[in-house]
Amino acid sequence: MRAVLVSLVASLSLLLGACSSSSPPSPDNKVAKTQGQAEAKAGAEGAKALPAPKPLPKPKALPAPQAVGNSGAADARGGNASGGPGTNTAPPGPEILGGPDLANMSYKVSVEATFKGLPAGAYIVAPSARDRRYQKVTKSAHSGVPGAVTASEDGENLFFVSEPTKAGDASYVGTFEINRRVGTEGGIDRAKGKDFATGKGAVKAGSDDGAMAKAATELGPKDMKPFAALVAAMNKAAAKGGGAGYAVADEAATLMRQRGVPATLIGGYLAPKAGAAATRTHSWVLAELPSVGLTPMDPTLRAGKGAWKEGDDPANMGQIDAERIEMVSGDELVIAAQDGTNPRIELNGDITAPRAIKDGKVVGEVTWKVRFEKLPEAKK
Repeated sequence: MRAVLVSLVASLSLLLGACSSSSPPSPDNKVAKTQGQAEAKAGAEGAKALPAPKPLPKPKALPAPQAVGNSGAADARGGNASGGPGTNTAPPGPEILGGPDLANMSYKVSVEATFKGLPAGAYIVAPSARDRRYQKVTKSAHSGVPGAVTASEDGENLFFVSEPTKAGDASYVGTFEINRRVGTEGGIDRAKGKDFATGKGAVKAGSDDGAMAKAATELGPKDMKPFAALVAAMNKAAAKGGGAGYAVADEAATLMRQRGVPATLIGGYLAPKAGAAATRTHSWVLAELPSVGLTPMDPTLRAGKGAWKEGDDPANMGQIDAERIEMVSGDELVIAAQDGTNPRIELNGDITAPRAIKDGKVVGEVTWKVRFEKLPEAKK
């Protein structure tokens, strides 16, 4: 009997313990739990990353090459073309023309500019090399003044834009490693006698080209084929001489457009001989021809060599361009404003060289030069 009573007491103790452990938490425990959850939530919210900065517009991709068979101005609109005071997947390498001595080139290019007498609040602006049809940029760096690379509003070009400068002097250095490909894809005489396919290629001259309309009509009959019109425009522009590269290339491109040949002005630098530094900008034309596609044409290099004729070395038309570094496409563009970091900047004319701008005007005095260092091998 005593054993039975002991067993009953033990069972009762276990039952009471189980009931006690399953009882609801006290009000104090509820409060503590609620406060802990709130603090954890607040901590998690406080640890959230800030919104990512607004991305820059991505530069437009250039058209792929066509398959080829075996056969110191007063305002921002001008700019000083000399160095005196005053930013994709690379396309396949084109066919090499003109002889075995021609080859792709690889350069380290340093654009060095010194500014004097800048007012407070000016912006230093310089093109930043990017991938192009005949060009691959493998390295790009900017120093001297703080700033950032931003895109033009049309997405075609990249520019370094500094933070607002302090009054006084400043310097800028842009350094690029660039692989240049020999162009173009075959001889341009493949376009002889051909027209553009319906709805492709041919363009109408813009209203801003009106001043050149008379000169364009003098190139030849109205029914000139694109190839003949391009050659005539090149010869007419090159007859002026090579002293003003931008003016010569601009005239050639304008005449081509007047005669229905798509043409864009290209700005950059020409590698000097014997390791000297370039102190002038260089301009040429990227034109389109039927059965050829886009091809570089350089009327400045034609200057003084007489009229080009069929069968001449294509290098004499500027098609072989491995020694030219392209910095800008076009000669009229807008650098996009970046959320108060820099204003909207309009540029027009020869816009290749670095400059300082404030309130739409070129300010201060700049001296610049471009050093070319040929790298040991042309990279793939």
